[in-house]
Amino acid sequence: MKKFTFRLETLLRLRKKQEDERKAALGAAQRRVRDLFMELDRLHEERERLEKEWSARLSGTQNAGSLRAFEEFRTHLFRRTEHTQIELDAAQAELDEARRKLSEAMRKVASLENLRDRHEARHRATALKQEQDMLDESATMRFARADAAPHEVRP
Repeated sequence: MKKFTFRLETLLRLRKKQEDERKAALGAAQRRVRDLFMELDRLHEERERLEKEWSARLSGTQNAGSLRAFEEFRTHLFRRTEHTQIELDAAQAELDEARRKLSEAMRKVASLENLRDRHEARHRATALKQEQDMLDESATMRFARADAAPHEVRP
């Protein structure tokens, strides 16, 4: 019997490649979200440090220029925090989409692999049946020849 070949093997390889690409995209999206969380944490820590530093300075005398500089920097940190939060929200949406795409790619690969496995099992069953039929035919022919041959009588 000839060797089993899956006619959709090229499509299966293509789907596996797409799955690998989706895994890479998911990894990149996860790294982006992690980096943005770290940036938010850093900004919050910077803001807390600035507020503590400023409250320590308030016990002394401050001029209008230093107050304005403090407020400008605080506003800058607030805007950066807002901007980073918006980026994080977008990155999390991209992460969800990457997960969905990976799930879909995995489903497509699994369905093709299941189809290949069913076809291969059917191929093996057909090969075994053909082999069994051939053995049955051979046994029948031997029996028919032995039955047609004259019987020897032994004393």
